[in-house]
Amino acid sequence: MQSTRLANWLERYTDWVMRHPWPVLASLLLFMVALASQLPHLQIDTDLEHFIDESKPARQAYNAVKETYGRNDVIVVGIEAADVLSDESLTRLADLHRRIEQQVPWVRRVDSLLNAPYQEGTADSLNVDDLVPEPVGTLSRATIEDRIAATPALEGLVVNADRTFTTLVIEPYTYDFDPQAVTDDATAFDDAFGDAFATSSTAEAPAPAGEGDTFLPIEKMFELITALEAEMAVTEGLDAVLAGMPVINQQLEATMKSEMQTFIGLTIALIITVLIVFFRRVSAVVIPLSAVLLAILATFASLSLAGQTVQMPLILVPSFLLAITVGDAIHVLTHFFRAYST
Repeated sequence: MQSTRLANWLERYTDWVMRHPWPVLASLLLFMVALASQLPHLQIDTDLEHFIDESKPARQAYNAVKETYGRNDVIVVGIEAADVLSDESLTRLADLHRRIEQQVPWVRRVDSLLNAPYQEGTADSLNVDDLVPEPVGTLSRATIEDRIAATPALEGLVVNADRTFTTLVIEPYTYDFDPQAVTDDATAFDDAFGDAFATSSTAEAPAPAGEGDTFLPIEKMFELITALEAEMAVTEGLDAVLAGMPVINQQLEATMKSEMQTFIGLTIALIITVLIVFFRRVSAVVIPLSAVLLAILATFASLSLAGQTVQMPLILVPSFLLAITVGDAIHVLTHFFRAYST
């Protein structure tokens, strides 16, 4: 009974659409334009953390670790030079280190060969100093080599044995904040950021993200990487390369965008070829492609309206939509042209 009612309703609906084509097409066009206006707000999310729902214990435990100990997804800059301990290389490294701290946004801390901790014990005290104190050239190369030899943890981690490669480790801020709140007054700075960056050793169950402070979003992490690449581009005499999970996430986003555009283009070209071979009619090409593009547009616009992001598994959605939509369109067109020809 229900199937009969549905069939009757679909028949009446189809008949009404066929009798009023222009109002239906105009309404559909206005509706799709309204949906298309939401596409600029659609965001691509490559953060692997979001593969686990925030309500899951593993995600809550990970958020608690970040709130207590800070971020673990640091950015590593590998620096290669003929001799990283030469005064020329150390001067350039110090300039890059300083510019990253002062000009790259969302950077909490930069660790490098220059400010690596060096400890020296005496009979009655323990002296703690930077491995290469400022200004560069204060210590001789032999003294720096002695300091590295006295700190085994630096070998292979901060500088290699050949002294041709060193690293800068950049730690982003854990929490998001308003840069306008930063002032030169130390008291105002503490008041603005005290709550955002304070941690409590006695807290047993830190509040999950979203209920209190907000973790630094991936968009601002990408802003950091872009500014960092700009600073590296104007650094001469040092060959640099970026690594770390934030860099991988940025590359994943670029790859997702590129692959979606490439595969959608190739699929549409294949569909056009198949439709031309099968039907040899312009209408049989335009109509299915219109349905395909409208289906993809409606799907991703609906994601944007729902506040959802495009994650890596969703890059397969356009391909599925293309296959399903074109398959249905070919089925309908086959019956239509068969009936139309008789």
